[in-house]
Amino acid sequence: MSKNTNYSTKYLLASSVFAVSALAPTNALAQVKDGAETNGIEELVVTASRREERLQSVPQSISVVTPDQLTTANVVDTRQIASLSPSVKYQAGSLTTTQVLTMRGVGTFASGIGLQTSVGVAQDGVTAARIAASTPDLVDIERVEVLMGPQGLLFGKNSAAGLINVITKKPSREFEAIGRMVAGSMGERQMSVVGNVPVGESMSLRAVMWNNQNDGFIDTINQPGADRGNRNSSGARLAASWAPSDKFDIHVSGQWTKQNDDGAASAIVTFVPGNFTAANRGAEIYANELAQGIMPSFFNRTVSNEAHQFHRARNDLYRIDANCHCVGSDTLTFSASQGDTFYEDVFDPLNINSNYGAKIGTSIDRDKTKFTQRTYELRLASPSDRPIRYLIGVYADTLKIDNEFEIDVFGNVPTSARLLANTKMNSHSEAIFGQATWAVTDSFRITGGARYTWDEIDAHVIRNPVGTPAVIIPGFNSPGTTFGALDASGKVSNRAWSGRASLDYDLAPGTMVYAAYARGYKAAGTLIAPTVTASTLSLTGGIVNPEYSTLYEAGIKGSFFGHRLVINAAVFQETFKDFQVSLRLPTVTPAFAVQNAAEAQSTGVELSAAARIGQGLTLNFAGSYVHARFTDFKNASCFAGQTAAQGCVGGQQDATGNQLPNAPKFNVTASLNYERPVMDNVAVFFGTSIFHQSKVLYDLANDPRQVQSGYETVNASIGFKTLDDRAKVTFYVRNLFDKYYLDRIALASSGINYLGFPSYGSFRTFAVGLDLSF
Repeated sequence: MSKNTNYSTKYLLASSVFAVSALAPTNALAQVKDGAETNGIEELVVTASRREERLQSVPQSISVVTPDQLTTANVVDTRQIASLSPSVKYQAGSLTTTQVLTMRGVGTFASGIGLQTSVGVAQDGVTAARIAASTPDLVDIERVEVLMGPQGLLFGKNSAAGLINVITKKPSREFEAIGRMVAGSMGERQMSVVGNVPVGESMSLRAVMWNNQNDGFIDTINQPGADRGNRNSSGARLAASWAPSDKFDIHVSGQWTKQNDDGAASAIVTFVPGNFTAANRGAEIYANELAQGIMPSFFNRTVSNEAHQFHRARNDLYRIDANCHCVGSDTLTFSASQGDTFYEDVFDPLNINSNYGAKIGTSIDRDKTKFTQRTYELRLASPSDRPIRYLIGVYADTLKIDNEFEIDVFGNVPTSARLLANTKMNSHSEAIFGQATWAVTDSFRITGGARYTWDEIDAHVIRNPVGTPAVIIPGFNSPGTTFGALDASGKVSNRAWSGRASLDYDLAPGTMVYAAYARGYKAAGTLIAPTVTASTLSLTGGIVNPEYSTLYEAGIKGSFFGHRLVINAAVFQETFKDFQVSLRLPTVTPAFAVQNAAEAQSTGVELSAAARIGQGLTLNFAGSYVHARFTDFKNASCFAGQTAAQGCVGGQQDATGNQLPNAPKFNVTASLNYERPVMDNVAVFFGTSIFHQSKVLYDLANDPRQVQSGYETVNASIGFKTLDDRAKVTFYVRNLFDKYYLDRIALASSGINYLGFPSYGSFRTFAVGLDLSF
């Protein structure tokens, strides 16, 4: 293993005019194929406006990932989309609720069951209520649409920074039988089967089953063979389509998925001797690690303890869509869905190394959550070929969450004790929305739309210590935090407008320029949670107010030389007001809670290009420059060890100007793919890609010890296939030059060390895949 300002809106819009004359939103265009007649780049269709449209004619920044791209890159997980769409980033979390997706440098930098997400993930247009239900496996996928900027107008409240929409394949009128198997190093195993059957003259059925696995990559020296980081994900999907007449069609589907893994695996990268105290036993733990041959460093991936951490999740999703072409030439669509999610996070250190495990004051944590989301939507859409086309609709959803939380504390505390808590939350949302496009001339169009949303959240927590009046949970550099009995409720409701407006103009056939404005909305939240303190509720009222985003964007989309070359570019500035983030409360003893006390801004440029060069050779490029920072954040927490000279006064700092976490300035991906027939019915193919990410900070307070320097990774694949695509064998190598990197660096809760979180992609791996279709 090898080792390793501020732009104004006017300036941005003016810059876009210069961009128009040179290049021409956004990110990775799909891997290209031969056109049916032009031998050009495949024309892509998207549903960003809740109707099918050509990607090149939609006046907003969109990245599309196709099934060919997923297969070529051997990507099977929504969290891996970042390697194909540069403006998207994923950050691992120790718990299910602390995973973070960011887009253009902005995401949700606060966790809790009563808080919404900033980057939404939808499947077939249904946006998941929480991130625990929003990282589906990418099996039998039609495409993945990455929509930049606020998407609340047509997709709802949880997409103030953007949306990833996973579109699954629908039943067709053709018989299909498809199988895929992949086996590789580090225990990689993928298996999937797809069957599609037409039934009679008007019905079709499609069934999918899959299982994806990989072994762990963090070595446990006291438990040989029990490496951490393993993952086992499986699922099935059944869909049916029925079209009894030209006027009516209906589509129903059910999906069932399970996931078991070790959570985000980590190892110690460095100790902080300045934080060692008698209470946290830092010096003793440090000496014990060294005695066992573990040398903390950026490249360390060995741990000594046998603590058992695991994550289990189950997601069930049911959906129905009915279309009636019965209102003149308009289409009336009714959609309904129900999602049932259960997840459990457990950290059990009872078997921790006996040299010091019983002394360090740790705990067994169990966090079980079940939630049910139901959505209902009714839309009326005009035909797309009218001078004025429109879409109007009404929407409603309900969400019920039931959380059981348990902590058993032992060692180095006044007494061993148990803390039990049950939190219930109900939310309800209703909205009315509409969007219209007016084709003023054949080359000039005006689009506008708005959404009015009403939200209500009601939460209640009951917390009880067992066998003691209060439980002390160990914490950073102190004996811990005391939690007593609590019976508290919180309720918040609000109303908000969101919307979008754009102008687009055809400079020439195949070349369009546009300018757009959008307003996003992230719903209010509640701080009612298992470990909330009474003082926090008293100071904040247990409420987090809504967050609003405003986007200005301009760009160009152009295709040239018979669609053999496609170039898209966009410039943008997005401002987030009342940004929901953890801040210092006005208390004598430092205390922090999620509140609305910051303003953030993301400014940047996105560029993508795809070219067909000769027979069988294609090139793809996608890159982004993003400057995401706080523009007003005066009461942020200090990082560990921050001094007064570094700006820490009274436990807080002015973080105005700080870079947002998980927001590298530069991201670039480029690929080359070549295919050549070598026999009557056989072709060989080759593909390679390079991904670059600049330096990234992982801490909200910009802790200099939580930084990943810039790096590059190279992937490659080679294989052969039949010209009719019925059989294909592919050999893969991921991270060819074995460039080790960390997806996250975090300060441990004890405060005595930092933990590094690598991922499966941090290592060089090899695999071979077989694809068959009939």
